[in-house]
Amino acid sequence: MLNMFTISFKKSSSKQYEEFLSFASAFESYTQVGNGKDTRHQVEFYDSQVDSFFALYDKVGHWKSTEIFINGELMTVGKSLFFHCYRRRFSVESGEEYCFGRDDPNRYSENYFGCQWVNILSGYFADLYGYGEFNAAGAFIVDKEKMVQYLLSEYRYNLCPAFNMNKMIERVHLLPDEIDPDINDEWVHCTNFSSTGREVLSVRRIEL
Repeated sequence: MLNMFTISFKKSSSKQYEEFLSFASAFESYTQVGNGKDTRHQVEFYDSQVDSFFALYDKVGHWKSTEIFINGELMTVGKSLFFHCYRRRFSVESGEEYCFGRDDPNRYSENYFGCQWVNILSGYFADLYGYGEFNAAGAFIVDKEKMVQYLLSEYRYNLCPAFNMNKMIERVHLLPDEIDPDINDEWVHCTNFSSTGREVLSVRRIEL
């Protein structure tokens, strides 16, 4: 699916307003909406034009009247946390590898779901603590439903064009239903040491 990025802005008191308006109006998709003081200048971009989108964003993105839409949905402050991460994705050549953290020599950037903001099987949260429990036989029973509900709650990042909820949920179901590190050599016990001794909390995947 093609993603659409839209920048919309009104007249600004900036000394560079006319210059930046000229820059915006040079794009083929440029349109004016409304009249007089309510006139909004709007430019639409697609995936292949992301560099141009960010070029215009750098000029008018900080103006009070500026609005950013991704696939038609307004990017509010609460939903903008992903924005600079997504921009960095386009500044490197690794693309999807960047989202998985595989292009970073720091292993704590790696994550299982392909989003550096998802805190399950990711970096310092590389275990399944809180998403299952051990049975009497010592196997960790994965609570996949809880994991899916967590992913669905990540509304802050689902505006990100690289955030693929369907693929993430597919990866949930690729995980074993039961994990016994004594048998599953891809997993190890995640433990905590305290004054009372060693406590096994959950399981951790060795390679994400």
